[in-house]
Amino acid sequence: MFRIILISLFTIIVLVGQELTPHMVINQTRVIGSVMSPDGNWIAYTEYSYAKSDSNESAKRQLFVINRKTKEKRQFSFTPMTFSSYKWSKDGKYLIFSSTIKDICGKSQLYRMPLNGGGIEKLTKIKKSFYSWKLTPNEDKLVFLRKPDKNNFNPYTNDKDLRFANLYIYDMETATEKKVSPDSLHIWSYTLSPDGKSAVIQATRDAGIDYSYMFRQLYQIDLESSAIEQLAEWKGKMTGAAFSPNGRYLAVQGGIDMSDPSPGSLFFIDMKKPLERINLIPGFKGTLASFNWIKDDKIMFIASVNAHREMWTVEVNGDLEKESTYDASFYGVSFDKNKEYFATSAGAYNHPNEVHVGRVGKNLERITYHNENFKGINFSKPEEMSWKSRDGLTMYGLLYKPVNFEKSKRYPLYIYVHGGPESAVVMGWNNSYSNWPQILAQKEAFVFMPNYRGSTGQGVEFSKTDQKDLMGKEFEDILDGIDYLVEKGYVDNSKVGLGGGSYGGYAAGWAATKHSDRFAAAIMFVGISNQVSKFGTTDIPYEETFVHWLVWPYEDDNMDLYWDRSPLKYAGNNKTPIFIASGEVDKRVPPEQGRELYRAIKYHNNAPVEFYIYQGEGHGNRKKGNRCHFQKNSLRWLDKYLLGE
Repeated sequence: MFRIILISLFTIIVLVGQELTPHMVINQTRVIGSVMSPDGNWIAYTEYSYAKSDSNESAKRQLFVINRKTKEKRQFSFTPMTFSSYKWSKDGKYLIFSSTIKDICGKSQLYRMPLNGGGIEKLTKIKKSFYSWKLTPNEDKLVFLRKPDKNNFNPYTNDKDLRFANLYIYDMETATEKKVSPDSLHIWSYTLSPDGKSAVIQATRDAGIDYSYMFRQLYQIDLESSAIEQLAEWKGKMTGAAFSPNGRYLAVQGGIDMSDPSPGSLFFIDMKKPLERINLIPGFKGTLASFNWIKDDKIMFIASVNAHREMWTVEVNGDLEKESTYDASFYGVSFDKNKEYFATSAGAYNHPNEVHVGRVGKNLERITYHNENFKGINFSKPEEMSWKSRDGLTMYGLLYKPVNFEKSKRYPLYIYVHGGPESAVVMGWNNSYSNWPQILAQKEAFVFMPNYRGSTGQGVEFSKTDQKDLMGKEFEDILDGIDYLVEKGYVDNSKVGLGGGSYGGYAAGWAATKHSDRFAAAIMFVGISNQVSKFGTTDIPYEETFVHWLVWPYEDDNMDLYWDRSPLKYAGNNKTPIFIASGEVDKRVPPEQGRELYRAIKYHNNAPVEFYIYQGEGHGNRKKGNRCHFQKNSLRWLDKYLLGE
């Protein structure tokens, strides 16, 4: 008995003293793609994780189902089988998924597996690859997108793609397919009508990624005759679309105009008046993340508001009602056939995404529990912080306190600046290979994650307040937040560091040059250093112009404005140790951006600098070895120049 008590006490001591390590963050398992069965009893989901060994491999994915009530868990995929999207059959008896199974067929096909046990059944005999598939309501036809095979002799530029995706329909009984969309359009996404007779596509007349951001238009295609007509003219960004259950209305997520930085508003089109679109949430002080029809005339949507998630409902007549506020972060949800329960993948401050079940207006219930080694960790619970900018705007963000916070002490501060800038940090699991609030909180530092002006979460007007003023007032918002924390007695003003990726990396370069006197360390990941050369080489020049700069650099004296907002111009001011990293094949912010700033800072030689280019990586690291390297060396940099004596 005495021995058992000692063992129990030892276990408690070990658990209480446990810390979240960089290795644990890299190797975390998270859940994605939670899809609820029609009866609401089962949820299909993907476990996403890396192998435990350090390597340059990409992440592994396995498909599971879990019972909402009993928590019974079943695995539906096995190595070397690969799979992509999955859906439940209409009767809920099968899970249908696309997969490449070498022992059955060397190409991707559609398969199904019975929920209650049995072998894999191949449903298609498609000769060429396909993606973004949907079944018609009777499950007798398959609709999908396909691009032509690559031609290595075709030239391309970084803003034009000659391979157009077309819409196809495949007859499951006869195993025949036909193309139903015109060759003149590239299709980015589509939604089927409830009767399965037509599809509304989002398409452009060029396949470059910039066209996807800025120039999508809506068309309706008859799947039998291939007849096509354009719907309401669209100006600006556009993303998800879905028909109401009765097919009368089409809801579309998009921007209000060409200069709206985010597709964060909700529109509907009455299919009896297909050339008109109506904004259902004009003036909404938040940003739409996803939506679902729950009745023929009512929509539930998830939104970012300030620095958290909220659930709202809106009717087609514009009646708007707030349903719930969440400390968890999640995007899309999947309802049962009665729209009573939904499944989602949600993360909280103390765990990555797990399967959760919810009901409209109710709290979420957690269903899965991965990462058992996280138990016993003393996590820092973030606060939703607000402060006033110098011109009177109210800002929001997240603040992580040191895990052993003492009011009498002043601590180092690390600011993580999100990318975009048209995005926002919200309550949830914010730990990754490139963001470390919990690890730094354990190292006795504050972590501040600001939603500066230009961020989403406070409505369209707020998201436009930084236009034509990159790193102007938006960076002053960050400085004002730092001053607020210093005034509260939290922060040692001589130990402030800043970092981020993409637009956050741009902010890090700006901090280490233009405002070098304020910062002890900087981490610049896939960030911008020279706005002039970046504009000429990025793959999104139209998006840059229409929603950020509002002017072209090649007109009037605009080149001076672009150069004035470039960290490279102020490299001679640098006294901040800066760690710089880029992706070798990054088309968004090419690696020359990192190289230019590195070379200039190295020339002036006023502060330490390191620069790495990750082989085979684009705008962010996918391979585990590269993620480990960036995380390890960024934390080493902060240990030495921010957290050290």
